[in-house]
Amino acid sequence: MKKLIKTLVAMSLLGLSLAGIVEAKQIGYFHRFTITRDYARTYYVQKDHANYPYIQNLEDSAGMGIRVKHVLVNSNGEARSDVYKTWCGDRTEHANWATAGYIYALDMARENPWDGPAYITGSWSPN
Repeated sequence: MKKLIKTLVAMSLLGLSLAGIVEAKQIGYFHRFTITRDYARTYYVQKDHANYPYIQNLEDSAGMGIRVKHVLVNSNGEARSDVYKTWCGDRTEHANWATAGYIYALDMARENPWDGPAYITGSWSPN
């Protein structure tokens, strides 16, 4: 019994020490997020690593095969990436010049000014 308790304590301590090593990426999720010809902003997520691309997974709710314009912005609304266009249904990675330790959001809009509103679902990470 004592050997079992010692083993459990040792495994717990090992688990706690490894917990500091593992880092989870922060991920922003959105469901039925409305996009129009004007930009709409997602929630802010903290960037943990500099020089990492931001990642998107987009699905359009109606299955219309739409393209979305998007740009990474800081908390002041200043662009930290170029404007990219992505087809819904794709997982994409995009270059940026955002700094680790700060929060960022995505501004997203329909590709063309004449495109009507649409709903998209997906996730994104600034890392």
